[in-house]
Amino acid sequence: MNIHYQLANQEDINDLLPLVKAFYTLEKIPFDQQDTLDALEKLIQHPTWGYLWFIKADEQLIGYLLVALGYSLEFKGRDAFVDEIFITESYRGQGIGSQALIFAANYCQRQGVKAFHLEVNHSNTIAQQAYEKLGFQKRTNYFLMTKYLD
Repeated sequence: MNIHYQLANQEDINDLLPLVKAFYTLEKIPFDQQDTLDALEKLIQHPTWGYLWFIKADEQLIGYLLVALGYSLEFKGRDAFVDEIFITESYRGQGIGSQALIFAANYCQRQGVKAFHLEVNHSNTIAQQAYEKLGFQKRTNYFLMTKYLD
């Protein structure tokens, strides 16, 4: 099985929507198809905002990875945040997600990114262990807090 990554383009967005819906269902995130489509289109139109990759096994779409770009004084420059990563159920547990994160971190590093972040559910200890093996460190002195501006 040949795993590879393809940057999404405008023509690809509709292929991605079923995977985003499956991820949102799994994570109990409200899904609105039109809002999601609009957000994906904006991201692709503004490549300086981040990267959206299809994850493929041979030519079959099996997942996606979205990395948002920012800037951090603390980290002395560009930083990146794994906004979403999703692998279809039949391909999970094979290291594909870990490989995708390594790919994205290396790609970001080549683009000058200084820090690579992700978030994980407190109860998902299996994912936490996998991320720690990849070099991610828990920042226990911080909580991610969000204020919605809509």
